[in-house]
Amino acid sequence: GLVLVTKNKYSDIILKTMFENKQYTKEYLAIVKGELTKDIVINKPISKSNGMIGVKMSCENPNGKESKTFIYPIEFNSKTNTTLVKAVPITGRQHQIRVHLDSVGYTILGDPIYGIDENIANDYLLKKLSKEDRLKYTGNLRLMLHANNLAFNYKDINYNIFSKKDLN
Repeated sequence: GLVLVTKNKYSDIILKTMFENKQYTKEYLAIVKGELTKDIVINKPISKSNGMIGVKMSCENPNGKESKTFIYPIEFNSKTNTTLVKAVPITGRQHQIRVHLDSVGYTILGDPIYGIDENIANDYLLKKLSKEDRLKYTGNLRLMLHANNLAFNYKDINYNIFSKKDLN
């Protein structure tokens, strides 16, 4: 993924304020279960889930915080029945990409919280599952979601930072 580090307190304050004011663009790559054939816009509110997983979010409460994510399919893999997608969150909610994709039936490969039974997710988070069971339930041993690009303007310079790592 990407990590942005500042050189001093001054630039730290400015860049944090820019993030708070949504003066940046973030793009992620993800591998989702199933075939996604067209661009989609997921515009669903996000709130805390009422389930047993404390960090889990939900799109079920219409009174949740406004959230919007653009999803662009890149490549379908028929052997694994998965699609590589680009995700561009407009808002910045907790687990936004994960919960939005899951809410429209495209769970991210390797997700230990979304798209699986909550009891299994709880066991996963408590490290009660074997490696084989983690793989069986989530489809991968790590979450296939990767921060790929961060773009912003700072002191009249346009920065467009790409990650060099791929999802394989």
